[in-house]
Amino acid sequence: MCLPFLVSPSLLLNRGNDLQEFFWPIIEYTKNSLGNHGELQLWYSNILSGTTLLHDPQAMIFYLPNTIFIFLPIGAGFITSIVLHIVVGGVGMYMLVLKGLSLKSRSALLAGLLYVTAPRLSAYLEAGHFGLITSWAYLPWILFYSLEVARKPRLTTSLVLALLMATVFLLHNITFVVIGFFSAGLFTLVAFQAKTMKRAFFYYFLTSVLTFGFSAIVLIPQLLWSPETTRFLLLKNPEVYPIWSGGLDFVKAVFVPWWGGAGALQSVETEKWLTLGTGVSLLAFLGLLRLPRKLRLLVCLAFVVVLVVTLNNISPARDVLVSMSWYRLMRVASRMWVVVTLLGIVLAAYGAEKIKYFKLVALVLVVESLVLSWTYTARDFKKNSYVSAQILNYLASDAEQMRVFCVARCVSQRDAIFYDIELVEGYSTLTQSNYMSAIVGYTNFFWDYYSLAIPPLGSDKATEFKPNLELLGVNNVKYLILETRRDIDGAYLVFDDGHFFVYLNKYFKPRANVRILYYSPNRIIFDTSELSSGDSVLLRDTYSPGWTAYDSVGEALSVQETPDHHRSIGLINNTDRIVLVYEPSGYKLGSRVTKITLISVLVYLFLSRIKWRQ
Repeated sequence: MCLPFLVSPSLLLNRGNDLQEFFWPIIEYTKNSLGNHGELQLWYSNILSGTTLLHDPQAMIFYLPNTIFIFLPIGAGFITSIVLHIVVGGVGMYMLVLKGLSLKSRSALLAGLLYVTAPRLSAYLEAGHFGLITSWAYLPWILFYSLEVARKPRLTTSLVLALLMATVFLLHNITFVVIGFFSAGLFTLVAFQAKTMKRAFFYYFLTSVLTFGFSAIVLIPQLLWSPETTRFLLLKNPEVYPIWSGGLDFVKAVFVPWWGGAGALQSVETEKWLTLGTGVSLLAFLGLLRLPRKLRLLVCLAFVVVLVVTLNNISPARDVLVSMSWYRLMRVASRMWVVVTLLGIVLAAYGAEKIKYFKLVALVLVVESLVLSWTYTARDFKKNSYVSAQILNYLASDAEQMRVFCVARCVSQRDAIFYDIELVEGYSTLTQSNYMSAIVGYTNFFWDYYSLAIPPLGSDKATEFKPNLELLGVNNVKYLILETRRDIDGAYLVFDDGHFFVYLNKYFKPRANVRILYYSPNRIIFDTSELSSGDSVLLRDTYSPGWTAYDSVGEALSVQETPDHHRSIGLINNTDRIVLVYEPSGYKLGSRVTKITLISVLVYLFLSRIKWRQ
């Protein structure tokens, strides 16, 4: 499965996708922060004029296996991490089918191989969806331990299931919701047949409590911060993907993706790449027919629910779905297709139980799965037009604390971290609403729809796209980068590489109106010895709830939002310095809940160990 990018790492690492533009910069930023400041940074200063990292649901900053990046170069770390996660997922599927469903070992082995070579996984690899790739490792284990809690309810199985669920929440919260409903349905189905039903439901409820406790460190901050984001623009202007051209488009994508040859296969959009393979689909259908009637009806019901949602624009329930907030906020309807993938592989294992010529059939299915995955992973990828190393070195040589704005988003976020360049633009899961308002003024380009890229893709092509240099200057923007050379009032050309042109903004304002003694993303110290009581410190960083200021005697000061959406700190008394710290109340509460949960579990395990010895 990993062979294409083991042979050619650029197929994975340099596709210009989410891995390169979103996950790589965050991993490198976090790694640098630990090395330079000795602490985990909750604030992300290199994009969007500063934004929160703690509240981003895909930042993965508390995911412990990411410590692998401390010891390995980031490219090698991604490849190693992905290979290991795929292996863990395959073993999980093997255990689910062998121990959880009590099928033959050969059927379990086939299920494990189909899971690690699943074409749906190749879509995540191709798109660089690192959170979905890593969460793939835990889904079969969640189903396995859901069965364990239902059949053999005890605290240890509840604890493991809770840890698995919390881990998936750290990686991808929509997948967490989907697998959570799947787990609850599977548990309920099995628990009603168990003799210890009341005990099983108690321990599953305990699993839910422990899951909340383990994930509270990010769950609570995200819930409290979500109203500040642009995500809710999806309620006003729904943008749910994928968009199907008709029923035939869906049938081809799911059952016969190779229809039309390799070129047609590789042209399928990432969110439409849902196939299990023709052979696996047929074997899964055979497995479905072999199920008991009541169970078959329940499985069919699950398929229908996922199908109705995934069909999106051609769904018979389209109007009803669009009227629901959860559907519009989900944004990608095919995220639920992971349920079909899991069920399809399990049903294929059922279908293989009594099949003739097992080894031959298994070989054909795995080869088909691999060929589909390899072909899709190796498809052509976009080559973004980024500035040269000459320009990056020129910008990095300016020691003054300042920001850069490229009209065409021509500075890679990965390069921005490597060269320590701070950008006005950015590509992120969520953006604060106040910053969207600010950048509308900076760019003179208005939009009122949800976008991962800020400014949205295509805004630089607008006819009247004329950045406001004065507002950009107030936002600490010193350099403006254009694709074409032109005369600009208020800016002059200082450097070019023949493809991009760097202009110095005459309206540039320093980062703060006082001297900055120390600057890290989470903690900033100002020299206020020349200010008097009643004066204010102005910091040209994006305002966000959660910043607290303290004077030299430790008295808390109010941090206010300016009309330009920056931070202002009013002095109550004369003080020679002010310390500004990022400590959101949601993080304080969430970390306490998680710590209490962990300590309680460790105490229980310690006491249980003593009891076992006795």
